[in-house]
Amino acid sequence: ANTRAHHSITAGACSRTPAAHTSAARPSPRSLTTGSRAFAQKPARAFATASGDDRTKEKEPSRWEKLQQLFREHGVAFGALYVGANVVTFIPIFGALTIGGVDGPELILWAADQLEITYDLSFINTIHKDLVNAFIALELNAWVEPVRLPAVIAY
Repeated sequence: ANTRAHHSITAGACSRTPAAHTSAARPSPRSLTTGSRAFAQKPARAFATASGDDRTKEKEPSRWEKLQQLFREHGVAFGALYVGANVVTFIPIFGALTIGGVDGPELILWAADQLEITYDLSFINTIHKDLVNAFIALELNAWVEPVRLPAVIAY
């Protein structure tokens, strides 16, 4: 009884037919390939991307990760220089908005109207004009980043 149970496990636990009949009914693995042997030996991953295996490529670090790495390498000196470079570019932008008489809340409402944004932005009129201009200047200051960060690193 013990050898019979062992035989059914090796022949296939789900199959009640003897092992000889099961192997004769299955085609050999080579007969399943329809192309050349070189094609059949390539991994299936080749179909996933045109450029090959993406797992070997390293992910590009984000801007924040680059800043953290630079701060770890250069410490407070880098932090002070980077903050200083941000302030040096922020002040002229904010000054131009203020001296130029730009009404920040009105500018945002005009842009929302031009972009056909249906969200109610009337609360912006309750915020002080200079504070809104400061936020606009911060956003414009971010546009300088592709030039500012390499300049700080080169210094």
